[in-house]
Amino acid sequence: MLNNCPTLQVLSDTNYIEINASDAKELGLNDGQEVMVETPSNKAKGVLKVRQGVARGSLGISFGYGKWEYGSKDTTIDGKVVTGESLRATGIASNPLALIDNSVKGKYGLSEVITGTHNRNGIRAKIVPLS
Repeated sequence: MLNNCPTLQVLSDTNYIEINASDAKELGLNDGQEVMVETPSNKAKGVLKVRQGVARGSLGISFGYGKWEYGSKDTTIDGKVVTGESLRATGIASNPLALIDNSVKGKYGLSEVITGTHNRNGIRAKIVPLS
């Protein structure tokens, strides 16, 4: 919940699509490049961050950014406008990239078997350069 915590917001006002430096070199990708992450369920645009702290063959997206609600825009409650904070909408949200569970009626994310939480740690994804 980084983007509702002002103390943590000073660390970074956005998140990135992070990959290992060796992977970036093999794929011809550069730090700061705009890319698209594509999964079987969805796709999302973001900025690439190349660093050694990400395991080879994987990508990382810090959770808590790219909110489309959660106080990111003005909302009317009981006739009063509650002003949103646009900072909460910056970056990329990882949840929409997760796989959809087609066995559940409606749009519902696939859950991890062990924890029962939203499956965002085992999604196959492809990075496509945009620039």
